[in-house]
Amino acid sequence: MTTSARATSGIRIGVVRDRRELELLRGEWNRLLRSSATDSVFLSWEWLSTWWEVFGDGHAPFYVTARDAGGELVGLAPLVVGAGRGRIGRRLRTLMIAGQQAETLSEFLDLVVVRGREPEAVPLLARSILEHAGSEWDRLVFERVPTCSPNLPLLEQALRSAGLDPRRSAGEASPYLPLPASWGALFDSMSRNFRSQWNHSMNKLARDGEVKLRFAGRDVALDTAMDRLAELNRARWGARGGSFRSEAYLRFHRLLSRRLHERGALLLVLLDVGDTTVAVRYDFLWAGKIWCFQGGWLPAYERMNVGTILTGKVLEWGIENGYREYDFLKGDRPYKRRWASAARTLVDLTAWSRSPKARWWKAVDRAADAVRGHAPPALRRAWARLRFSASESGDAPD
Repeated sequence: MTTSARATSGIRIGVVRDRRELELLRGEWNRLLRSSATDSVFLSWEWLSTWWEVFGDGHAPFYVTARDAGGELVGLAPLVVGAGRGRIGRRLRTLMIAGQQAETLSEFLDLVVVRGREPEAVPLLARSILEHAGSEWDRLVFERVPTCSPNLPLLEQALRSAGLDPRRSAGEASPYLPLPASWGALFDSMSRNFRSQWNHSMNKLARDGEVKLRFAGRDVALDTAMDRLAELNRARWGARGGSFRSEAYLRFHRLLSRRLHERGALLLVLLDVGDTTVAVRYDFLWAGKIWCFQGGWLPAYERMNVGTILTGKVLEWGIENGYREYDFLKGDRPYKRRWASAARTLVDLTAWSRSPKARWWKAVDRAADAVRGHAPPALRRAWARLRFSASESGDAPD
């Protein structure tokens, strides 16, 4: 069911609550996303429709739309209500951004608003969200929101004005590399030690056979490439890895890769040495950027730095094809520091409704904050079991 109301600014606000009605937004979704300041693959129709198909059970849509006087979609809050994380979270109706809670974590989540219209649209989207605080949701938890978002301070202001005391988590770095005009310029900017290791690795690989790239959907069948990706990711990470193991995770990425490939937004690359595929990279092409996501390699080739070689080859391809940036996503890993020259910050935003249930659990949560770092380890562990569990961390190759 969709409800709507017209705001005094002329913008009409609606709430979509039926999963079947989400399909009606397909035609205008990515057009709105492209016009926004927060365009990311994780907010695309392809990503979120696949998330609904695979992981949507147990969540209720709460998509808030903003349309101008002509009916054009100018703002969207793609939200869901479901159980939160951890022991506290499971007891609460949690308002989340669609896609944020699943085996495959989304990043750069946000509201989607036409660039320049945020001061007008975000308060109206927030007003509709707040009208249902306590009656339909107990706690708002928006994870992995970029601090550079123009929507974030406006949303915080609206929550604060309603007396809901929004809080940001400590930020986590999301490194990226602005791509220069040429691969030569990038290679020359690396340390002498890096360049020496690169040349040494390339020479060693060449002794085993021809070193070449193959692209899924062009040089190799997409399903075959996904099978090899899953195999090499599991080989690389062993028991420590969590990706490409469950049926749901595999199904999500098989569906997603097909949908992104159809619109030219998939970059699934195999590095071959002779007749052997030694490494795979699974990235996305969106908004003029390459988005790093997953990969893997044969452990026998680890000492030849095939992960670094393939990342470099992907960067070289991106430069030659006019991409402006390689986004490594959140987390401080050695392989990211090896390449990245800048970083954005992602935060979680939380707020509690004023319902009696939410106020009680808010007190428990704040008490946990008060004792954290001052209590004995055993007590801290007991408090941790009551709090929201930390987000699952994805894995990526070093």
